[in-house]
Amino acid sequence: MLAGLSSAQWGLFTSAQAAQRGVSRLDLSRLAEAGLVERVLHGVYRDAGAAGDEFEGVRAAWLAIVPGIDAHLRLQSPTSDVVVSGVSATRLHGVGDFREDRYELTSLVRRQSQRQGVRITVRSMGDDDVTLRHGLPTTTIERTLADLVAARHDLTLVAHALGDAMRQGSVDLEDLARRLGPLAARNGLPKGAGDAFVERLLQLAGLDTAATVRRLAGMESIAAPIAAEYFAELRSQAQCLEDQLAQLRVPEPAYEQIRRQAEALTLALRPQRPA
Repeated sequence: MLAGLSSAQWGLFTSAQAAQRGVSRLDLSRLAEAGLVERVLHGVYRDAGAAGDEFEGVRAAWLAIVPGIDAHLRLQSPTSDVVVSGVSATRLHGVGDFREDRYELTSLVRRQSQRQGVRITVRSMGDDDVTLRHGLPTTTIERTLADLVAARHDLTLVAHALGDAMRQGSVDLEDLARRLGPLAARNGLPKGAGDAFVERLLQLAGLDTAATVRRLAGMESIAAPIAAEYFAELRSQAQCLEDQLAQLRVPEPAYEQIRRQAEALTLALRPQRPA
């Protein structure tokens, strides 16, 4: 019975869930002594046959907050339950390099937790604030980044997390700008300037337009093929234009003038090697 429960909950179950199935705390102690279950934290156990992973701690903390309800039932309405947020959310998203000294969770209602290393923030969540990451309800990357700014984390660390999300292709910059707008003024930007806030973070991450151009220009292995493809296309367009001019029987002086202008434009656009 416990095996079926734990298999649906990443190999984990709570003592309250076990009690609902007729397994007492004394029974759990005996199972633990026999090596059949392992205690992960107070009130949460893992089936000894299930392999743990890097997210086991936050999963156990999430289960322990509402220990008497099975995970699949809680996941049916994630915005009214407990959501992983803050630095803990960055781990689930696989972004940033924050130091995680506690599990951060957000709840719609006040909940008590006597466990050290767990912080619960009371706040409402909308459908556009929550997603599923590694099976857990988690604040979206945009909401997570905005929450980190609101909690006054170092903007350089937030920018690095944004950079990781950009490389994953998992961030909506327009949505992020909307969320950062109310936080702009207290960070030295014009009131409501969410777009400017996003640009600042991109600059800190080295992902703004100017930095990207400079980086590409310095990568010869990338720049050379791009340039070759560009000029091949330019030559093709020039040949096409020459054929069209020939068909139109443009007078020789006018044709020569157009050709010289095209050559001058090509020369001007050709990248110059530094002296």
